[in-house]
Amino acid sequence: MSLTSSTKNNPCLICEDTSGKCRQGREDLSYWQCMIYADAKKGEIIGNFKCIGQIKNGLWAAFKPDNSQEWTEQKRLEWQRENQRRQQQKAKEDEARRRRSLSAIERDKSYHQLLSELTLHPDDRADLARRGFTAAQIELSGFRSIGRYQKLQSQYSELLPGVSGRDRLIIRDEGYLCPIRDREGLIVACQVRLRTLPTTESSRYRWLNGDGQTLHVFPEGCKAGGELPLAIFRLEGKPKGISLVEGTGAKPFLVSQRLNQFVIGSSGGQFCSSPVLLRQSLEKAELEVETK
Repeated sequence: MSLTSSTKNNPCLICEDTSGKCRQGREDLSYWQCMIYADAKKGEIIGNFKCIGQIKNGLWAAFKPDNSQEWTEQKRLEWQRENQRRQQQKAKEDEARRRRSLSAIERDKSYHQLLSELTLHPDDRADLARRGFTAAQIELSGFRSIGRYQKLQSQYSELLPGVSGRDRLIIRDEGYLCPIRDREGLIVACQVRLRTLPTTESSRYRWLNGDGQTLHVFPEGCKAGGELPLAIFRLEGKPKGISLVEGTGAKPFLVSQRLNQFVIGSSGGQFCSSPVLLRQSLEKAELEVETK
């Protein structure tokens, strides 16, 4: 489903956000994904909207209009007061998250060390070969396999997304890590491709992240809560063009290798969730490709 972010001219109908945190369906304008009420339970009524479930990454809850209750003035005032309280609380949480965020250089150093401890499982290597990776491309990708709650050899910062107790990864399923590099080539995050898809899930990919840690990055001019990392892939030398690709792992990496493109990958294809990073990445791509 294609989505558009909330703005001053089109505030979120659930929480009244205008900063771009929330998202509206483009084809179905009655559909909203709200970040302020991301903890809403399925069936819960907020204002005159009903929660229809959580988004898979837990950052938003989805809502549709609810006409089962009368929308009185008292309920409207209560809704507005609750919105104000939630927005103030979210602002405090965003500031705390920003303070706990490791810099890109700190993340890059730690993730390089972490990946150096790991190898690639034969099943994961076979999966990449099935996708069309050559042996050289498999090594160049830097993908590495992990087990359930992978034990690490070294000690890491508790602020590094995905680490628990300084020496264990917070992931309960087996698969392989896909390092996510920013436009400067620094590893700022990782996603995990699960080897086996759980029966209750629709996506194999998980952010390497944990409670209290900061996965988001904070480029200058971004919204208070930060933005999800975008993955940048390209060969050495001048790229032949620019591509936007859904995903942050095997697909965008392979596009960059096969077509010699400056590739910008986004988890779930949600590029508009990271507008500042997208603009900065496109500006970098224009310089390297020497085109618009």
